[in-house]
Amino acid sequence: MDGKFIPLVKRSKREQKSHHNEKRLTWGSFNPVTRTKASAKAYDRNKQKRQLRNNCELSFDLSKFQAS
Repeated sequence: MDGKFIPLVKRSKREQKSHHNEKRLTWGSFNPVTRTKASAKAYDRNKQKRQLRNNCELSFDLSKFQAS
């Protein structure tokens, strides 16, 4: 810009975007999203499925299905 003040509204969209990108700050390693801990009393629909899958993976043995 030639030293004259041009309002942001009158600038091109590209210049507006570059202006906003310069002003925008990052949160760094901090995540501003509020996290909540799941209640232990609440019903978890997938809990039993996960337990069954883990038990099946541990007890699954391919030697039973191999031909001798």
